[in-house]
Amino acid sequence: MTVLSNLAYAYQATDQAEKALKLRQLILRKNGILKGKRSTSYVTSLLNYAGTLIDLGRADEAEKSLSEALLIVQESFPEETFYVATVNQYLAKTSYLKKKYGAAKRSALLALKHFESLYQEPNIRTAAILALLTEIEIDSNRIAQAADFAREALSIYQQILPKGHWRLALAGAYAGYTQFQLNQKPADAELLKQNLQALIESNGAEANRAVVKIKALRNTGLEKTFSSF
Repeated sequence: MTVLSNLAYAYQATDQAEKALKLRQLILRKNGILKGKRSTSYVTSLLNYAGTLIDLGRADEAEKSLSEALLIVQESFPEETFYVATVNQYLAKTSYLKKKYGAAKRSALLALKHFESLYQEPNIRTAAILALLTEIEIDSNRIAQAADFAREALSIYQQILPKGHWRLALAGAYAGYTQFQLNQKPADAELLKQNLQALIESNGAEANRAVVKIKALRNTGLEKTFSSF
């Protein structure tokens, strides 16, 4: 099963989500038979399957898998905070895809609360939730709140990720964007520009999706910043 999981991750990382999805379905069926549908292995498979559906933009299908996962967690191991947090993280992503920003924020904040209780040290899961909250607040036109989340995400990523990593670059770009919207300082526009360049150079499926997100912000007083991209 580990070999199949690794191959699915490899497909997903190289923007071959449809191939990854087929493997996720196979792993899900096998874990359901071998481990049982009340096992943590099965829930993990459901979450991975839902995550791939989210990458494909299939929010409704992802929500069905997440609802099943949440029900199993609540009935079989409600004390497993990690699973509760992860389900809510993915529910936040599906709500965000459907532009239900209020629901997305509620789920994200719940996931953040659980991850912060699990991990005392700077970690990628907490930072990823903060980055998602940044996007939710930007699209909800709450720039001040988005700036706060962006700074927190950037601070954590700076402590745990190498320079040039796409997550670090994305958080830096959002920090520059939100600060520029609030203060109109050229230094913030330059921070956005530098991190957009880092995103482009880092390549990969996740980085490419991040570039699309950042370029969508071009018509916000930052046309000159984006002119060379």
